[in-house]
Amino acid sequence: EERKRAEAWLSEVLAAGPVPANAVAGRATEAHISKSTLRRVKDLLEVRVTRRGYGKNSESWWSIDVQSSPDLNILDNLDNLDTYERESS
Repeated sequence: EERKRAEAWLSEVLAAGPVPANAVAGRATEAHISKSTLRRVKDLLEVRVTRRGYGKNSESWWSIDVQSSPDLNILDNLDNLDTYERESS
């Protein structure tokens, strides 16, 4: 079922820490997860959304960890996305 696959995918993506929301959305599209399914799974997993900055320079970050801090190394989190997608294929 698409929802269960999306739930597992998003859990894995966010397991290492916060990831920019636009990166999650882009990778979800690549993984053939619809926007509506991603939104439902985000709500189901109680994903925390943290906004950094103001105006057009602001950025949303998603996390499932209580400590949501984009100060973590984003490259590590994006590498986790790639690893998960390779293992899931």
